[in-house]
Amino acid sequence: MIHLGLVDLEVLCELDKACFEKSWTREALLEELGHPDALNLGILPKAAILTRQIAGERWIFRIMTHPDFRRQGFAEQLLAALPKEPLWLEVSVLNTGAISFYEREGFKIVGRRPNYYPEEALVMCRY
Repeated sequence: MIHLGLVDLEVLCELDKACFEKSWTREALLEELGHPDALNLGILPKAAILTRQIAGERWIFRIMTHPDFRRQGFAEQLLAALPKEPLWLEVSVLNTGAISFYEREGFKIVGRRPNYYPEEALVMCRY
C-alpha cells in the first residue's frame, strides 16, 4: 500500500477509466492528488481510494478496484488502512453492489441527496 502522489497520476487515470463509465478528468484527479487535506492510498495498478478532510470529516471521493482484481479484498484493505475516524461517502441509489459492499464494511445510510448523479444519492457513514 502506498500514499498516492502526483507521480501516480497517469496510473490513477488509467485505473479510473477502467473502473467507471463516467471517469474523472485528468485535471480532477490531479486536483485530488495535490489537495493539502487529501489522504489517498493505492495498491497500484489494482486499486485506489481518494479521500479528503472537509470540515473535520473524512470523505471518500473515489474508491476503485480494477475489474480484473475485484472481489480479492483490495477495497477492504484500503478502507482498513485509513485512520480510525468516521468515514463519509455518497453513492448512487442505483449502485446496489457498492451499497451492499459499504453496508458489509459497517457503513449506515444517514441521508439522501436528490438529483445528485442525476439520480438520488445515499449519504453513508461509518463511525
